[in-house]
Amino acid sequence: MKRSKLIIIVIIIIVAIIGIYLNRAYAYIYSRFELTKAPIETTYMTEKPLLEKGAPITYVAIGDSLTAGVGASSVSSSLPALLAEKLTAQNGAQVSVKNLGMPGATSLSLVTKSILDLSQYDPQLVTIFIGTNDVHNFVPLDVFKTNLLTVVNAIKQTTKADIYLINIPYLGATDLVFPPYDVYFKAQLRQYNTVIDEVSQETNVNLIDLYTASEKPLRADPRLYSIDRFHPSDSGYTLWANLIYGYFK
Repeated sequence: MKRSKLIIIVIIIIVAIIGIYLNRAYAYIYSRFELTKAPIETTYMTEKPLLEKGAPITYVAIGDSLTAGVGASSVSSSLPALLAEKLTAQNGAQVSVKNLGMPGATSLSLVTKSILDLSQYDPQLVTIFIGTNDVHNFVPLDVFKTNLLTVVNAIKQTTKADIYLINIPYLGATDLVFPPYDVYFKAQLRQYNTVIDEVSQETNVNLIDLYTASEKPLRADPRLYSIDRFHPSDSGYTLWANLIYGYFK
């Protein structure tokens, strides 16, 4: 009898320890998010080349903190700005960027914030980079898909722009995301990225597979992360810009 009670006590202690570890390991991820802020400016314009070869380009970037530039040291180091510089170098034209990234945004935020009518900007290029917060907020996959379809279809109706859907990259340095959350988030990302792929096909817009191209570097190189160990550093955003630009037509 005494032995059975001892076993029960040991089991309770083990379960409690595991529960505390899982709780603290999960909380640790989010406790660091206040360490970095997004650059303040929302509009960015590349310098006009001396010999302009192409017509001016307006680029609208829609998304969450990864679009807003959390982790970047300046506006010019944010992902939309880096992409704009590449477009300028390639096309010899002035590129104007409207950054509509909102830290903490989910797919529902894009629907409810009334940013879907982009006719006022008359963009030639639109990127939609959303989903990380949907994963961490446990948004159901069917709801995520409905929101994303609403966003893409609304933009298609209000612009003639080339639209690119960027899927969700793996994020989290090894000293931030501890087991089993590294495995859990990877499995979740696969499911959400499958939905993004489906939306791309159903709406006939371009898909950028950032996850596959950047997963290994983001797992291996801590220098790609900012101080919060989750959002990219300047080097991380540069890596992404190089990978994403390769998809532009």
